Amino acid sequence: MKLYQINYELRNERDDSGLLEKIQAYDTCIMLLKSCWVIAADQSISQIMDNLATAIESNDALLVTQLSEIAGRGIIDDANASKIMLIRKHIGQAA
Repeated sequence: MKLYQINYELRNERDDSGLLEKIQAYDTCIMLLKSCWVIAADQSISQIMDNLATAIESNDALLVTQLSEIAGRGIIDDANASKIMLIRKHIGQAA
């Protein structure tokens, strides 16, 4: 499985519940910031983008990147610090 970071910005203060349902449907998903998630998937980056794009409007922003390293500070809660360590271990990055 590969790890991907998903960032989004829904314009016009829209409800993000449809997009969140799609993100949370992946077996592994971790919210790091309000609109920043990490998922594990066997899909390609294009497949993930295509899947998530169905939940946003044309003027919204969506960014999907494949992770090879990760570092964090000031994340939403302390529990995510241990999640970052698990992500690092999954991608083989030294702690």
